[in-house]
Amino acid sequence: MPTHCTPPPPAAFFIGCAVWGYKGWLGTLFPAGSKQPDLLRLYSRRLTTVEGNTTFYATPTRETVRRWEQETPPDFRFCWKLPRSVSHSGSLSRQFGLTLAFVERMAMADQRTAPFFLQLHRVTAHSSSPIWRAGWRRGQRSYSPIRLRWRCATRRGMLRPPKQP
Repeated sequence: MPTHCTPPPPAAFFIGCAVWGYKGWLGTLFPAGSKQPDLLRLYSRRLTTVEGNTTFYATPTRETVRRWEQETPPDFRFCWKLPRSVSHSGSLSRQFGLTLAFVERMAMADQRTAPFFLQLHRVTAHSSSPIWRAGWRRGQRSYSPIRLRWRCATRRGMLRPPKQP
């Protein structure tokens, strides 16, 4: 297993998990006895991306985002999950401000942010997502390198977004 990531070719796959600090990986993915503050650094030397599920529950400080960027190789990618305050707080069409504030907070200097995840609540998935997505496309002009991927878990599986014209 390589000890660091190498720059990926243009059509590379990025392989990772939803979290980087799973304690069950101590002794397998991570050396036994690894400490919590070292897990992102260790994870990023073995895998090439992480979902960043933690941001669904709390938005980190700018200092924390900078530290995460410094702890990982330049070719490592972060796929941040938009906070539940965006996805689970009523109509998505009212969440543009929260979304833009989150995107600005999570932006990294070297464009290592991969698609953002928007995990929709099953109730709002079909009702307001087309309005939100249309507004996002209009409002993201200054965020052209940022792509958004959304998914919605339901009792029947994953919902897919409607095909775009």
